[in-house]
Amino acid sequence: MNKTKGCLIANFATVPFLHIYSQDVACYGENLAYFPKGFIENMFFVSANPWVSFTSFDLNVANMDNFFAPVFTMGKYYTQGDKVLMPLAIQVHHAVCDGFHVGRMLNELQQYCNEWQGGA
Repeated sequence: MNKTKGCLIANFATVPFLHIYSQDVACYGENLAYFPKGFIENMFFVSANPWVSFTSFDLNVANMDNFFAPVFTMGKYYTQGDKVLMPLAIQVHHAVCDGFHVGRMLNELQQYCNEWQGGA
């Protein structure tokens, strides 16, 4: 993982993700608990709804005290002119994050997208 400008960007190509994932499936694959490995600090949730392009998305987490993990939800990408756009909803708890942090993360994400597309 790379720590840059206060944001942590994971490069899953350099992480032994598949090996760890395979071990977890073998160990916890039949476990139906929400957190079979126990609660992990410094985690975040990523979900995708690739069938819908949205302008707003809200996720309500019930019966979980002190839920502070950020949640990122991506929607269906689409083209608009010569741009490829994808909705991204970010839900954070203000007790641990504010707009300044979200703004920094979004600016860095945009830079990565521009570089990937061959832009700026």
